[in-house]
Amino acid sequence: AGRIDAGIKAKSVVILGHLEGDIRVRRKVTLHKSARAACEIHTRGIVVEEGAKLRGTIVIGDNEPAAGRNHGRKPEQRLTVIARANGR
Repeated sequence: AGRIDAGIKAKSVVILGHLEGDIRVRRKVTLHKSARAACEIHTRGIVVEEGAKLRGTIVIGDNEPAAGRNHGRKPEQRLTVIARANGR
């Protein structure tokens, strides 16, 4: 596991170490139990293992919706997380 201080754009992302910076993912983000992330995540799907730490915002849904228009897409779901995945 390493450390990344940067923004990321990708199809899928798996986080095993430290991450600071916003990420935009078209498919799925996976935070393993060793993940320590401080970021804003935009994704269609997310998996968070027990023990992973995340401080930031998760935006689940379309990555870049049109301003003020839905165009038949489902609305985004927003969740702000400031805790470890196991709730401690």
